[in-house]
Amino acid sequence: MSTLKVNTLQTNTGSGFNIDSPLESIPSIDVTGGAVFGAGINVTGISTLGNATASTLNVSGVSTFTTVKVGTAATIDSSGVQVGAGKSVRIFGSTSGFSDIIASSAAGASELLLPNTSGTLDRLNRQWNLLQVVNGSYSTQVTSTSTSFADTGLSASITLTASTSKILVLISQQLIITSPVSFSTYYRTSAGVIVLRNSTQISNNSNADSGGRYGFHVSSSVSTGVWSSYWKGMFLDTPGAGTHTYKTQFAVGLAGNTAYAQAAGTQEQSTITLLEVAA
Repeated sequence: MSTLKVNTLQTNTGSGFNIDSPLESIPSIDVTGGAVFGAGINVTGISTLGNATASTLNVSGVSTFTTVKVGTAATIDSSGVQVGAGKSVRIFGSTSGFSDIIASSAAGASELLLPNTSGTLDRLNRQWNLLQVVNGSYSTQVTSTSTSFADTGLSASITLTASTSKILVLISQQLIITSPVSFSTYYRTSAGVIVLRNSTQISNNSNADSGGRYGFHVSSSVSTGVWSSYWKGMFLDTPGAGTHTYKTQFAVGLAGNTAYAQAAGTQEQSTITLLEVAA
């Protein structure tokens, strides 16, 4: 007989089962009833093998497998390679190293799209990689005549993707200062800005009446006037896990001054940018 076709072949006993050529097609081989093949199943010279179930399956010369299942760990069929829950795909390197690809535990489907050019696939959380960017702006005018710091209205919040990340804070805060009277003090017209994460000050401005408190000051002999500028700040912060709100506060340097955060009736605005950086 030159050709033997078997629709279903079942066996529950035996130390091994061998199928040699020239069998043309075996749609399925089922090992049922908890049977154990001591030497497994050896298949050679088969052009198509529909399904095979066994503790060990050795295959040579088979051109097509419809479905291959490895316990509950993985299934290979025409749709691709499917890995069971909690399992991973392990890719071995040219030496003893390997990399595991593990699916997210979140519900839903996601796709890993590789570039179509040669290169190295980097880790997203490698040190100094940019993980996310949050922008905020504010254009409503806020007025203060107090030497105590108060909110300018400018703020932005960010939720860290990793507890060890750092936040790079970039600020451009518009300030306007007016002084209607003459002062004998050196810092005659002044205002200052500080930066806070939640309720913690992260800028190094002091609260002393002179020195680093002021975002800018005018110390000429001019006794009255209006001065406008932008206070620029850049800070690298390590806030820890969770959601954090960054904001600016401002105050006048001397009683009698008036400070405005953001100019009324203009298109200008203050801005804040938060960049999460892997550390």
